[in-house]
Amino acid sequence: MKHGKIKVLIPLLALVFCMVVVLMEQNGVMRKYTNQVPDLQELTFTEPLAVKTDCLLLVNSEERSSVAYQDMLELLLEQMKIPYDEIDLSDENIIPELDQYSSIIMGAGNWTLLTKVFPDIYNWVEAGGGLLAALPPAESVAFEENMDKLGILKREKGYVSLDGFHILDESMLGTDKNHNLFYFDQITGESIQTSMNVELDDKSQVYVKSIDDTVSVLWSRDYGEGRFVVLNDTITDKYQRGFLATAYSLLHDVSIYPVINASAFYLDDFPSPVPEGDSEYVERDYGVNTATFYSTIWWPEVFSWEKTYGIKHTGMIIENYSDETEPPFAENLSTKTFVTNGNMLLNNGGELGFHGYNHMPLCLAGVDDNKKFGSYKLWKTEESMEASLKEVHEFSAKLFPDTSFNVYVPPSNIISNAGIEALQKACPDIEIVASTYFCTVQAPSFEQEFGVAENNLIYTPRITSGCNIDDYQKLSAMTELNFHYVQSHFLHPDDALDEDRGAVLGWEKLSTIFKEGYLDWLQETVPDIRKTTGTQMGEAVLRYSKLNLETEVTDSMLQGKIGGFSNEAYFMLRLQKQIPLYTDGCTCEHITGDLYLVQATSPEFTINLEEK
Repeated sequence: MKHGKIKVLIPLLALVFCMVVVLMEQNGVMRKYTNQVPDLQELTFTEPLAVKTDCLLLVNSEERSSVAYQDMLELLLEQMKIPYDEIDLSDENIIPELDQYSSIIMGAGNWTLLTKVFPDIYNWVEAGGGLLAALPPAESVAFEENMDKLGILKREKGYVSLDGFHILDESMLGTDKNHNLFYFDQITGESIQTSMNVELDDKSQVYVKSIDDTVSVLWSRDYGEGRFVVLNDTITDKYQRGFLATAYSLLHDVSIYPVINASAFYLDDFPSPVPEGDSEYVERDYGVNTATFYSTIWWPEVFSWEKTYGIKHTGMIIENYSDETEPPFAENLSTKTFVTNGNMLLNNGGELGFHGYNHMPLCLAGVDDNKKFGSYKLWKTEESMEASLKEVHEFSAKLFPDTSFNVYVPPSNIISNAGIEALQKACPDIEIVASTYFCTVQAPSFEQEFGVAENNLIYTPRITSGCNIDDYQKLSAMTELNFHYVQSHFLHPDDALDEDRGAVLGWEKLSTIFKEGYLDWLQETVPDIRKTTGTQMGEAVLRYSKLNLETEVTDSMLQGKIGGFSNEAYFMLRLQKQIPLYTDGCTCEHITGDLYLVQATSPEFTINLEEK
């Protein structure tokens, strides 16, 4: 569309949007909304189950690659709620009786350490066990003498670097055999993948290959009644977890683990004063100032996504953009935009939380100086932080008297321990902190995992951000759908004003990239994922964090008993040779390939199976 035509349309679009707002105000809609925030204090849970330890994790503390993997493998098993024993091979510990386990994870590359127990391990796999090689084995005589059992016919010397992944056969959510997903190291921008270059036999089932199809990255190989699975990948970034979860789920014909099942969208700095930022590109494309763009172009567009995609936005209130870090903190008296936009969001099933009195992260001078970057000022005392939080709470409660505020998002995803203490003292109703899932050297953010922290706050990190979604973010979103079955994204009103976030492209292009490249993809990939607000996401994470599962599997039946149950629970189920026939105490919905989403409505459930 030509810029001239865009400028002609703006008055008409603005008039239509404003007429809708006026009609809503005249009918009292702007002041009447239903508070849909769940009361997390009312949830009760059954006792956890004493579940049998079923997995053995093998690591090597004297091997650099194993040390790098160890924490991630431990977290993976804990998040998948898989009880495990751990053996450090460098200690020359005797491998315990394997018959007590159904799965082994080899979290070390030096297979020479297993030379004495190779016969026992292979006999155990042949009898029905599943062994996951979680990283590429190092070159050694011990491995090469036995690699045929893993489906490897030939291995070239050295390793190869890959530029990206090619996912096959709907083995993972979010892609198909025609969709290539590139990834690069987010700091250097270089390809840093290291994998074995191998030729596999025709009995190996390949699930992931390199972009050019020359290197097998993830495959399984049946061996007797059991199975080997190899993840030919040496990256330890968080996005790899989805591949590890997929690899573990391939070890047996039937695999099930708890998931969150939630999708949340946050609007940081919303409602707020007119967003800060250079309006050069807004004026270039629309011929209007930032305030007009914000109210008549950006917000109507974002608001329309709620209807199109079923989004429930959670708006994170910021009272002003001052750099004040000492009281008294002046109240913002310009509230019309706050009330109008906030109530529109609430009326459409959304939620409001706190981003802060201003955009200064809650960090103490002289204590948290390492968390300061850019133009942010630090706070002199914890009391000052508390006073600012009390001000934004009073300000918000006055504008939205019938709602509660349970969610806090740290400005720029930065907060210190002192800031969290101040938050809990000043705003005891805050139960959920949504910072970021990823932390980089350039941005010393508050990095979170999904779960409940020792301070009893529920952590619900955001995975992706902005409109200009790159391949790294897309891959991160995809693997989290496969790991936690969760999606969490945030936008800023000033995304269209910031060159680093794609402002030079213009809002029309940015919004199109976001809709076609992310929202449409998400809708196609997980159309039935639960659309949640911030507190509903917190509730989902709380329920998930309490769960553990005991299962009994036969050729014709999966029976499950759930610990930490409260009304409902969700699980990812992979069935490689069967399909669900009928269920009791749960539902079982097909997602893609051999993956199903199980919703348990009883602490005991049964899924009857039949052969494909």
